[in-house]
Amino acid sequence: MSQELNILFVCTGNICRSAAADALASMYFRHAPIHVSSAGIRGLINHPIQPTVGTILLNAGIDASSFRSQRLTNAIAMKQDVILCFEKRQRSSIVSLAPSKVKHTYLLTDFANMCRYADINGMIPNSDIAGRIRYIDSISQMLRAHVPEGADIDDPYGKQEEDYQRAVYETAMALKMIIVPSRPAAGVSSAAPGAYNASEVDNRQPAHMAAQPVVKARHAAAQPAVEARHAMAQPADVQLADSGLSRDSFPVAAATPRHAGRVIRGSAQ
Repeated sequence: MSQELNILFVCTGNICRSAAADALASMYFRHAPIHVSSAGIRGLINHPIQPTVGTILLNAGIDASSFRSQRLTNAIAMKQDVILCFEKRQRSSIVSLAPSKVKHTYLLTDFANMCRYADINGMIPNSDIAGRIRYIDSISQMLRAHVPEGADIDDPYGKQEEDYQRAVYETAMALKMIIVPSRPAAGVSSAAPGAYNASEVDNRQPAHMAAQPVVKARHAAAQPAVEARHAMAQPADVQLADSGLSRDSFPVAAATPRHAGRVIRGSAQ
């Protein structure tokens, strides 16, 4: 049996973004040898999930009522194989707290972009889901040079309902890129045909929407460089076979992209 992979999601208070990611990933990975947890840089202690986030998840069939928050410590960080956060400044805080985890701590959207780039370029060898994530982690230093900068997923705390919807939606889409393989680009052979084990992911929701990368270039002038990276410039053909959440679950967020006018997926939105 494969050794269990420990994944930690970190945001600020551990009641909104990382709590949602914890609930989503726990569902997606329920059949895989992966242990999911979450914490906050300035985490509240033993608080339930933020009510609006809890309602959004419940409407999608995920009951997070038993969730309780915790504050990130060095001891918690040191137990993790991969740490995923939501803002660049959070990554700096995590690395300051646990310097030895610097190579295994990522912005969630950066890690999602790396997975997609590796998929489309046929780079991921035969592996289960935990092995897929371990492999991306092991080659992440090389992959960073080939993907555009990932977008922060903004903290919705204290804002409007649509901001909560958007945060959960963007988190879900990034997780889909990590767990659902994209089809290799034309002319690129897959390193592991049929390697992905879909049975390891909870499959309770219908699939009807193509995966969307949650990326942005630093500014519009970067667009040619992004397009030159062919793996990131093409939309994924894969359907969200393990969708958990759909665009219909987030009508406001889906209709009003947060990065309107910026470069997302290598094209002006």
